[in-house]
Amino acid sequence: NSDRTIGFNWAHSQQFSQSSSLNMNLNYSSNTTVYQQDALTVAQALAAISSQLALQQKLGPFNVTVGGSRSQYAGRALVNQDFPNFSLTAQPINLASWLAWTPSLSVDNNQAFNLDNNSIFRFSTDPSTGKVVSTPVTENTRTTSAQFQTPLRIGRFELNNSFRYNDQLNDL
Repeated sequence: NSDRTIGFNWAHSQQFSQSSSLNMNLNYSSNTTVYQQDALTVAQALAAISSQLALQQKLGPFNVTVGGSRSQYAGRALVNQDFPNFSLTAQPINLASWLAWTPSLSVDNNQAFNLDNNSIFRFSTDPSTGKVVSTPVTENTRTTSAQFQTPLRIGRFELNNSFRYNDQLNDL
């Protein structure tokens, strides 16, 4: 039934130790049109249904963060998600009195599903009527990027090294 929806909201924050924590605010609606129709204000009718998640952990000299975000939009099928994301950073690691290494790594994955694109159509012939029928094409995208930085300090000299990876998929 198109007049029904299942929704949930869950907020949780927990400090496991001085070096570990979890923060999340999860929101979901199975039918954003009903969500929009039940809104009491214009701001609610146009609002995004957003979720965030972050797990942070300190491991020796490294800080690790894993998480992301997701947004649905009232009255639309569009979903944007920036998940999973990962980052690893370090305080300078002194390998010798004259040698320090400060590595970092980050990976980001951004996706969009059911993009509103009313300008691209697929044409087919209806077998029962023989008429040409057009249907809007659903567009999905994904962008993934990773970056690794591995700077070295040798005495007073700094050697900055970095590697990057980018990948993009457009699915029509």
